Amino acid sequence: MTSKFTIPSLIAITVLLVALLGAALGVLPAYLAGKFASSGHEAPEWLILDEADRVVELLEDDPRGPVRELSTTNDGVLAVFDEAVALFGTAPVVEVWSRHDLGGATAAGVTADRERVVVAYEGSALLSGRTRWLVLEADTGKVVDAHWTAEAPRDVVSVLTAEARVVLSDDGRVEARSLDEDRELWTHDQGCENTEVAAVGARVTMVGVCGDEVRSVELSADTGTVLESRSWPGTETPELLALTPTTIPGGTDDPVERLLDGEWAEGYLDLGDVLGEADYLPPRVEEGRAPAHLLLIEDPQDAQNRFALEIAGLFLEQGTIHPEDLQEAGLTVDGALPDTLQGWDTGVDLQSARLHDLLTEVVAEQGSPWEDLDRRRAPERPSPDPYP
Repeated sequence: MTSKFTIPSLIAITVLLVALLGAALGVLPAYLAGKFASSGHEAPEWLILDEADRVVELLEDDPRGPVRELSTTNDGVLAVFDEAVALFGTAPVVEVWSRHDLGGATAAGVTADRERVVVAYEGSALLSGRTRWLVLEADTGKVVDAHWTAEAPRDVVSVLTAEARVVLSDDGRVEARSLDEDRELWTHDQGCENTEVAAVGARVTMVGVCGDEVRSVELSADTGTVLESRSWPGTETPELLALTPTTIPGGTDDPVERLLDGEWAEGYLDLGDVLGEADYLPPRVEEGRAPAHLLLIEDPQDAQNRFALEIAGLFLEQGTIHPEDLQEAGLTVDGALPDTLQGWDTGVDLQSARLHDLLTEVVAEQGSPWEDLDRRRAPERPSPDPYP
């Protein structure tokens, strides 16, 4: 019997089947990682926090739609759209790279060391119900690794260490999975309910309600080893507030502004007591009482400097400290206190030390102003603006 198919036709059919299979499995390059665009500008060597507002202004009429979230890397600001992500430098303020037309609802996060970006988006058609997630170099947008999972995009990127994504199950168990191979690295079961998890620096912090007490545990991000644990009587899970050197001052995720704006009165605690015992700090939660907010600090010196600067601004508004005092100490720039630590054109630690001494002197002379502030529980805050 003579075959109805010639060799060329068999080759054509084979190529078609391979293409269809590739499309179904999501291995076509355009679908794997969306469309990549580079502006030709290299990411700067550092992030200028004062310029974050200019990035927001630049995004106001962006054709990719409204920005749903902003995050910071070591050298830029990451904007997340419905189906795209883009990195913006701040010196100058310009788009560095983007990935768009990802094909589905998109979520993105930055690793704890701020060196990589993880982007996750929903599959479509035959891959509906699956999530594609990519690991990108933060400064170039280059794909380092890519995987599939059944988890929702937001769950993939919600907690990221430097080398892993941390998955929280419904029963309070956490699992760290590597970013390169998506394999299990370690697990920890605290046995608590209403668990919250956050990764800051080289630690993963878990907090939840275990019976009639609130329990927090700090784990090594690399091994899952328990580094420190604490507990308090209580039945409500504290909110975890992360503070890193790239947290944008005044943004919706800035815990310094939130606490000093009145939430300190609800009860806060900095794990490890790394803020020190400066008299000008707002009082921490009373011993034996569960905090409403747990402050997770990556860089103690940076955190101390941020609190001192923000408190100085607050004291200035209240008249507790006078502008002349700040000017005599050499702490003003163009006649005003800077908005961020980077606003000082001399050594940040030197200027912060001067400010620390001034605030300590003022409180020693006038007493703690926190005793006179309204201690009523702060009203429920409105939904945060999409721009930090």
